[in-house]
Amino acid sequence: MSSCSLTEPGSPVLRLHTTGGGEDAVRMEKRMHCAARALGLDVWLEWGVRGFGTTDVTVVGQLLIDHLVSTEQLESLLPEYLEPEE
Repeated sequence: MSSCSLTEPGSPVLRLHTTGGGEDAVRMEKRMHCAARALGLDVWLEWGVRGFGTTDVTVVGQLLIDHLVSTEQLESLLPEYLEPEE
């Protein structure tokens, strides 16, 4: 199992809501953390229904993904949801 580097204290936090369960949900959780860390973020996952089936991830009420995707794909999707720096 690979590991992700730790984020710096005070890193911006991206809050996500996810549902699903089983092995895909476990993999998605790890990939979300790895993708966020690669972008210098920390991620906070709020779990909804933890059953079996598809793994959905939403950001501010918008569906981000509805199936298991690679860490690299997540890295390309997440910046769109970051608030611009002032």
